[in-house]
Amino acid sequence: DGRSCPQCRSPIGIKDPLQHPEDRTIASRVAAEVSSAQIRERAIQSQQAMREIIERSSGTIPVFIMGGGRQQRPGRTVRLHFFEPRYKILIRRAWEGNRRFLWTDRRPSASAPLSGLLVTVDDARFLPDGRANIVGRGTELVTLDNAWIEEGTGGLWYARHDTNATHVVPMPSPVSLRPDEELPLFSFNGLSIGIGERKSFTFFEPRYLILANEVMESNEKLCICASAAVDGEVATVVKMEACQELIGGEGRKRVSLVGMQRVSLTSVWENAEKAGLQYAKVLVETNNSTSLSTLTSGSTRRSRKNARRVGGCIIS
Repeated sequence: DGRSCPQCRSPIGIKDPLQHPEDRTIASRVAAEVSSAQIRERAIQSQQAMREIIERSSGTIPVFIMGGGRQQRPGRTVRLHFFEPRYKILIRRAWEGNRRFLWTDRRPSASAPLSGLLVTVDDARFLPDGRANIVGRGTELVTLDNAWIEEGTGGLWYARHDTNATHVVPMPSPVSLRPDEELPLFSFNGLSIGIGERKSFTFFEPRYLILANEVMESNEKLCICASAAVDGEVATVVKMEACQELIGGEGRKRVSLVGMQRVSLTSVWENAEKAGLQYAKVLVETNNSTSLSTLTSGSTRRSRKNARRVGGCIIS
């Protein structure tokens, strides 16, 4: 789990190299062979070298790769179970270090910066085989400029984390919705938009053309996106940043959406006079819980059979 000697595999119980007490037996043997002046000089050199190592390591952060990182947001509780050998090393080093790691959805690459959620570990419960259950919280979304696989870790990625290489991704302010406010919902199986994430779609179904017109004519330009139009479904309030009718596109519209706030659907209903566009109330999610105040939003019900028809739109 990252606490064994790389040569003999003996367990290492050192947690703080600078404060760890010396082995008196070894110290006495060294003192018998080496002068006190040489020992003091070597101690000063070793302490300086160790401080430099710790300073360099403080600018790096281990990377946890698993889908779902971008769906989280700063302030939300993070609960994970680490069982892969490389992630046993990650959590042990994080827990005995600065207690932070980066959660990202994809493997790092040289062609694109690494973006993800910076997680601070508040509690870690280790099992005898090195697995761990952790509870933490997302602190900020960041973009790191370079990453690499740390040698001898079984494939654990590290990334540079310092003032020059880290850029905080601004998070949208939570939207303010009025009680019983109605918002249309765009839905198809697999649809997901994270907070601050931008996606573009081409609408062609009549109900979604109505949705586009309604949203762009409203002051807030808000609607709801979800994978399914059912009570209890986690969804995202999104803002329509742009809507353009395509030339020669038989009325099709190109829309750009950005995620604003997570919500949960409830009381879904359908408006037959608007080509099946549905509406529903939602519960607004706070950092770690769901608000008891209800708001109204729209949704569309889609069958699983036709889900890959891309929900009446074309995804870019």
